[in-house]
Amino acid sequence: MWTTWVRVDQPRLDEQHRFSRPALGRGWTLLAALAQLGLTLYLLVAGAAFALGWLMFVELGTGQERPRAMDQATIDTVVTYGDPLVTAGVVVTLATGVVFIAWLFRAHRSNRMSAGRLQRASGWAIGGWFVPFVNLVMPALVVQDVNRASRPWQQPPGAGLVTCWWVALVGSSVLGRLVGEPDTALPMREYLAELREGVGLGLVADGLGLVAAVLGIVLVRRLTDQVRASPFGPQASEPATEPAAD
Repeated sequence: MWTTWVRVDQPRLDEQHRFSRPALGRGWTLLAALAQLGLTLYLLVAGAAFALGWLMFVELGTGQERPRAMDQATIDTVVTYGDPLVTAGVVVTLATGVVFIAWLFRAHRSNRMSAGRLQRASGWAIGGWFVPFVNLVMPALVVQDVNRASRPWQQPPGAGLVTCWWVALVGSSVLGRLVGEPDTALPMREYLAELREGVGLGLVADGLGLVAAVLGIVLVRRLTDQVRASPFGPQASEPATEPAAD
């Protein structure tokens, strides 16, 4: 049946998609705070482990020249506290990773994103961490998605912070996997030399991990503020309403 009124100001496809996406919810800000807390705890644990590793590195340097001059008390300290710190680091890393992924996923699928600027499905915010080889790049691309899609149109989506954070994180993980135990059948000096090389490589990995944690704290804080202030949220506009008939 024909009427005398027409529908005007239809929302764009991008806006229609926005209103079909879920809100962030109050818990999202809590996830951001927990992610930053977890990264801070990691800094404390990894910093202590780095200090112990440095002590061992120095003692092994002494041992290469004069094995009997090594300080047994220092070695005992490293052995006593090293394993608990490693265990604590693994627990904190896993817990923080779960919170970070939840924070990222909810941001990516929320109505604070400009849907037309998202280049990947929100499921990659979770799955991208677990697919071999894909996980070398996908998490960073999803984070950059959030960075891009929550910015005003006139602001370029700078990727410097995201790139530095991800390079440090991946570098720490890759180098950490390369650390191995030397052959115990080697002569003492050669054994200590190889052990020192492994400890040194571990120090580089731990250092990159510390850098990644600091950048991660900055990244979570900046993106949280940016997403909350996004111009694409429901507060930016409301669905068009039909004018009353004459």
